[in-house]
Amino acid sequence: MTAGPRCVQRPSRRHEAVAGLLLLVATLTAALPASAAPKWVEADERFRRGVQLYKETNFTAALVEFQRAYDVDPKYQVLYNIAETYYQLQDYANALKTYQRYLQEGGNKIAAKRRKDVETEIAKLTKRVATLTITTSEPGATVSVDDVVVGKTPLEPLSVSAGRRKITATLAGRIPVTETVDLAGGDQKTLQLVIAALPAPLVAKPEPKPTPSIVPQVISWSATGALAAGAVVTGVLALGASSDLEQELVRFPGDADALASAQDKAFNLGLATDILIGTSVAAAALSVYFTVDWAMASDEAAKSRRPPAARVMVLPGSVAVEGTF
Repeated sequence: MTAGPRCVQRPSRRHEAVAGLLLLVATLTAALPASAAPKWVEADERFRRGVQLYKETNFTAALVEFQRAYDVDPKYQVLYNIAETYYQLQDYANALKTYQRYLQEGGNKIAAKRRKDVETEIAKLTKRVATLTITTSEPGATVSVDDVVVGKTPLEPLSVSAGRRKITATLAGRIPVTETVDLAGGDQKTLQLVIAALPAPLVAKPEPKPTPSIVPQVISWSATGALAAGAVVTGVLALGASSDLEQELVRFPGDADALASAQDKAFNLGLATDILIGTSVAAAALSVYFTVDWAMASDEAAKSRRPPAARVMVLPGSVAVEGTF
């Protein structure tokens, strides 16, 4: 990333300030006892590396080194370099906050001229920063500005750099919501991000029961009717054969062959009649079972397709609901 106009206008002052702070850190490091040296040594090395990267206009890498040096050894002087680097990156909001923090932590240790210069920078940056209030339709959403996470809702109003900003809100299980907003210096805007609600759970609708087939009942009753008719026919024939047998018994002189034939015929027809009667009774019982089962199944199927019906009745001192469900 190349330096902006600000670096071109005043490169000597900024680089001299960075070099001066580097010398100060080196002096403080030499004065510390040996037991504390390792921490300061790392901070000093990172600070030097940040200065070199800053001179090479690699401001992104320089910012990381300056911030790491401050994390290792939080000396207020390093905040000045961090603020200057934010300025070069055109991150005016963070530059403003870091300058203010520098004045707060440095207090009366900061030289009058340096304080005046920083206050001048703060006055300029104030006109390049806007206030953005971000709300979401559901709390607990993670909000990021230009892909940098700033926290979870509800959030306090944010100071953001003027320009076009990308605001994103994410919530577990939801589709992220992203909007862009154009902000001018000094703007105070509110942005509400609507997060899509969770889809309603799918409720499986029971399939209506199919109407049972009537074929088994038709077949069973037809068979019952046929067996009953057969029993009636064989019964009539059995009565006729019994009458013939009685006639053969009283005939004189009797014919042994005719008597035997009449006896066999009467016996066989009587046996067939008994069998058909028993079979028709069993078939009738089975037909009744099939018919009752079919009627009950048909009623259940009809109920499964019938929408619930109910009515509310107001009774003395109570309310009742009556209907089918």
